[in-house]
Amino acid sequence: MTASERVIPGYLRCEGAAEYLSISLRTLAEWKAEKRIPYAKMSHRVCLFKIADLDKAIARLTIGAM
Repeated sequence: MTASERVIPGYLRCEGAAEYLSISLRTLAEWKAEKRIPYAKMSHRVCLFKIADLDKAIARLTIGAM
């Protein structure tokens, strides 16, 4: 994760969020469109993801063992 991907402490841009979740940018874009993960749209080019929200998304999508 580079310094440019981390904008505000606790937030990531698209590239950083995709890396954090171990998914592609395309999958991240699909999840944004499906409203699976919350994000803040700062401008027409910049979206920010709260790391705590990404952790909640991981927990929500985790399939438990029996």
